[in-house]
Amino acid sequence: MKTVATIASSLVLLSGVLTAYAGYALAAAHALQLTTLALGVLLMADSVACFLGLRPAFAAGAVLCVATVLVEGVVGGSVSYWQLGVIALSAAGAVASVLAFRSPSRIPEQANPMNLPVFG
Repeated sequence: MKTVATIASSLVLLSGVLTAYAGYALAAAHALQLTTLALGVLLMADSVACFLGLRPAFAAGAVLCVATVLVEGVVGGSVSYWQLGVIALSAAGAVASVLAFRSPSRIPEQANPMNLPVFG
């Protein structure tokens, strides 16, 4: 769980930073870029919640990553290297967030090391 959660949190954070930068750099061009900037800021805030280990944050991160892919890929129109990077990181972040959300958060009772047989 910890490894998948850390990977998901890191991918969401990188996606948020890249999305926010792309939205900030092109904010004067379109209202769509302001949406991109807002998604980037939300992704960065969500990644902080993911690093804290809040399970609903992984689901929210997956939804935000899919929204970023849709905004950048479908609505965006022209494709630049920044958009390709945002799309790739957001898609990977969505998959990792879903995996982190679905993974069990606790050790099952059968696998718990405190359940060792007692001989005596």
